[in-house]
Amino acid sequence: MKTQYIIRLIVLILTLGVGSFSVIAADEAEKKFKDLDNDGNGFISRSEATTDPRLRQSWNNIDKNKDGKLTEKEFAAFTNMPDQPFPDK
Repeated sequence: MKTQYIIRLIVLILTLGVGSFSVIAADEAEKKFKDLDNDGNGFISRSEATTDPRLRQSWNNIDKNKDGKLTEKEFAAFTNMPDQPFPDK
């Protein structure tokens, strides 16, 4: 009985910890997106992306619909890739 309680408590703590990390990561990605979106139009253009070498080099893989601009969704997918740290500005 006591063992089940401890296991449930550990699972709850781990679940809450992961959820908190995701919220922080999402907030950080949103801030980075806004920092890179110099004209504030809600997209990162190719010229705005030139300020970060990693973003510029990965552009063709990130711009999924090939419209020449990144949406917040495309940028978030890029920042959530394990090998891609957040672009610095």
